[in-house]
Amino acid sequence: MLKEESKFKVGYLKYLGILLLLIGFVVILLTYMPVIKAYVEYYFAPKQVEEIKVEISTKEEITTDIRKDTEIVFVDKNFGLYIPKIKANAKVIRDVDPYDKEEYTNALIYGVAHAKGTALPNE
Repeated sequence: MLKEESKFKVGYLKYLGILLLLIGFVVILLTYMPVIKAYVEYYFAPKQVEEIKVEISTKEEITTDIRKDTEIVFVDKNFGLYIPKIKANAKVIRDVDPYDKEEYTNALIYGVAHAKGTALPNE
């Protein structure tokens, strides 16, 4: 009697395990099916060649000369700062002690202060 009950329990667990595995595989398959389908459709789709057409009208004027309003004159060519988007042009004062408030404030009056001990450009 005891052997028959243990066989029944073992057989029941065996089928339950197989059923859970199959359910897991189905869930994984349903989860990744859209990705797999899209990849297969892309791989087997015919290649499309697109032509790019560019029209150049004669009404457009292309100039090579620099106009005076766009010409850039740097304040300091050796160590300066220029930001073209806002047209900011400033001199950079080198090796200013950032812990000395008076020295740092005086440097900011004449331009941008570069803190002493920090890296210079191209270093």
